[in-house]
Amino acid sequence: MRFYKTFLIAGFAITMLSCKKESPIVDLGSALENNAHRASLRVTLNNRAPAIGDSIILTASTWHISDKIDKVEFSETVVEKYAVNLKLNNTTLSSFVDDVPVYIVLDSLEKEKIYKTVSSQNNELGKYFETLSDAYVIRDVYKKFMPRDVKNADLINALSDEGFASLKSLLALKINVLDYKALFPTAPASDISGAVLSAAGKANLNSNLTKSLLIANALQTATKKGSLIVSLKVKVTAQNTATNEVVNVFQAKY
Repeated sequence: MRFYKTFLIAGFAITMLSCKKESPIVDLGSALENNAHRASLRVTLNNRAPAIGDSIILTASTWHISDKIDKVEFSETVVEKYAVNLKLNNTTLSSFVDDVPVYIVLDSLEKEKIYKTVSSQNNELGKYFETLSDAYVIRDVYKKFMPRDVKNADLINALSDEGFASLKSLLALKINVLDYKALFPTAPASDISGAVLSAAGKANLNSNLTKSLLIANALQTATKKGSLIVSLKVKVTAQNTATNEVVNVFQAKY
């Protein structure tokens, strides 16, 4: 009889475990020292490897043990890494060797810029509650996965001092002497050695070529080539300012 009772108890326990309901609310979020709880957060994507110009759809699902969510924020960090190709009156300058840049210009366009916020005030967050998933589900379409459209004189003027110095260093090695004479018409003959610049000519170009001088006297076109890196973050703030966040990073060449 004892064996039979033990068997019934064990069987009842197994039955109860097998009937456990799968629900996101099971994951209640982690507790902090001040007894606050972070909201749980999941972010899904429609595209993990977007091409330039593609839209990225983020779907954020969040829930909280006490249903105390203050706000959900979407933010972007955008960086470009590129080099500049030049065409002067008599010089064509590529800043790449076998598609690898000779130098890199790092351009930080946005840093954790919040571009969308859904707040619990005025029941704004409540509009996103989905009964089926028992969570707040917020979808956002990010449509800015593209480099900044800047070229020619605007691109030269946008270069940092370090970026322009790198461009000048490469140009000193490749410039046609006719373009050099257009830039520095009073330069001594010793600045030129045959069809290239002498050491003195290279030093003069690196020291004295300015953006305005290049634009006014030699520039035809300036274009950039490189990579776009976008970091998209979803951040949920719950009770007592407890936060949870998910970050996705995307990169593509242009």
